[in-house]
Amino acid sequence: TLSRPLTTAEGNFAGLVAAGVFVTYFGATYAEAGLGAGARFALFRADGATLATWPLPRPEDAAAALPQGVPAPGAGLLHVTEDGRLTAVRHLARFPVVLVVSQPVVEVLADWRQRMWRNGAATAG
Repeated sequence: TLSRPLTTAEGNFAGLVAAGVFVTYFGATYAEAGLGAGARFALFRADGATLATWPLPRPEDAAAALPQGVPAPGAGLLHVTEDGRLTAVRHLARFPVVLVVSQPVVEVLADWRQRMWRNGAATAG
């Protein structure tokens, strides 16, 4: 469930908006992104609580997907993890939600390497 308070122009509490979202919705959306077999997606609350992951990991793996030092709202970071995954982290500006997307560096560079081999072979030939 995602929720946000509604406030008046003066900043007073005016109500609450809540939306229930099935975890399978996120899984289907992430699967359609087409980033490859090794891609991983995760949504976390800003406090680190897991909201959704794809593919569904073991519980101990979900928390490991969120790197230390969550960026400030509206900011992001990009790094390579110890296990060789290129990981992008974005703290959404208007919501207390952190999106983490990662993919093995080998998969990220696969198309580039293939093009370089072809270009190299064409140049040498």
